[in-house]
Order: sequence, then C-alpha cells, then structure tokens
Amino acid sequence: MAPLVRFVLGLRRATKVAAPLGAAIGLGGLVVLDAQGPFPAPYAIAAGVGLLGLLASRGQRRARAIEGTILGDLELGALLVVLAMGAAEHLDGSLDGRAFPAVYVAVGLVSAFARPGASIGVLAFAALLESAIRVLAYGEITPVRSLPHLGFMLVFAALNLTFLRGEIVRIRRASRARLDAEIARLRDDARSYRLLGAPAGARPAGGAHRSCSVGTPARIVHRRVVATSSRSRSSWLTTSSAPR
Repeated sequence: MAPLVRFVLGLRRATKVAAPLGAAIGLGGLVVLDAQGPFPAPYAIAAGVGLLGLLASRGQRRARAIEGTILGDLELGALLVVLAMGAAEHLDGSLDGRAFPAVYVAVGLVSAFARPGASIGVLAFAALLESAIRVLAYGEITPVRSLPHLGFMLVFAALNLTFLRGEIVRIRRASRARLDAEIARLRDDARSYRLLGAPAGARPAGGAHRSCSVGTPARIVHRRVVATSSRSRSSWLTTSSAPR
C-alpha cells in the first residue's frame, strides 16, 4: 500500500510542477490550429485571456524569486513565445510580416533573466513552434524559410546571454563579496567588543557599578599582572629578610 501511495503522491507532484509547461505546449497547439483556420472570436478571446492570466501568474512568481528554476524560466519563456508568435500570426496572417520581430524580443527577454539551459529550451521551443505552423498550417514541405528567423533568434539570445546576463551575474558576485566583507567586519567588531569589554555607557550605574571589580578585561589583566608582581616582590623581601 505504501509504494502505491508514494507513487500517487509523486505523480500528483510531478503533474502539478509540469502543468504550466503542458499548458504552454497546449496553447502553442492552439496557435497552430488558429493558423490553419481562424477561431471564432469568443474562443480566441477565451484562449487569449487564459494565456495572459497564466503568463501574469508565472511572471509574478518569477519576479518574487531572486534566482528562478530552469523549469520555471522555461515555462515563462514558452508562454512569452506563444503570445508573441500567436499575435504575429493572427495580426499578419503569416510568420513573415512586421509583427514577427516580437518573437525575437521574447527570446531576448528570456535570455536576459533565465539560465542558459532555460534559454536554449525556449529557443528550441520557438523554432519547433514556427516549424509546426509552417508545415501543418501553411503546407510547406520543409520549413526552410524559418532558418533566417532561427538565426536572428540565436543572435538575440546570444547577445543578451553574453552581455546583459553576464553583467547581472557580475553585479551579483560583487554584491555578494561586499556583503561577505561587511559580515566579516561586523564579526571582527563583535570580537573586539568582547575582548575590550562594553563601553562606559553600557556599564551598570550606581552601587552595582561600584561593586563590579573593574570595567574591562584589559584592566583585569593589568591588575592581575600588578598583583602577581606585588606577591613576587613580597615573597622576595620575606625571603631576603629571613635569618640565615
């Protein structure tokens, strides 16, 4: 019974994790079907609202995270590509119109904040989606006309991945190094505080202060040295004054 329960829980967890990516792939299939024959307005509006809602949800979750996961960035990038390519195909009636550069912007945006693995996955998803539209909807035997688009997507992704994300990584490393240095300085200050004792304003006032032996460890060490010297001198005097 226990293995079955673990299997069901694992399957449920995997389904919950992969559901947004599956939804993005399904919406991409709807884009292919819309390219074959435009959907009626109510269905197109419903699909657009669902896409925008899912995109807003994943984008808000990604904005709250400092460093997203590969799967989360892949889901968000796939949704952006579906939105851009669907809008380009719906507005121009083809993938060679003026609105298609929005796909380049989507790929470049994902490459700016996503990890390299997620960027490569989004790029592959965009190329496969365009090829599916050209082959299944437009009837092209080989999607040769998508090769220039793929080249431009590679350029946009490489530029953003190399420069913009590289700069973000450099700033994060510098900030982390500065934070580590500040933490080390605070630790040194705390260690010095323990060694030198509390400041005069932090000592108890009144009789309690007078009943304390001495304020700082440095003075305690000094008094012990003086007391040891006094005992050694007294012992030497006693020994020297004893009858021989």
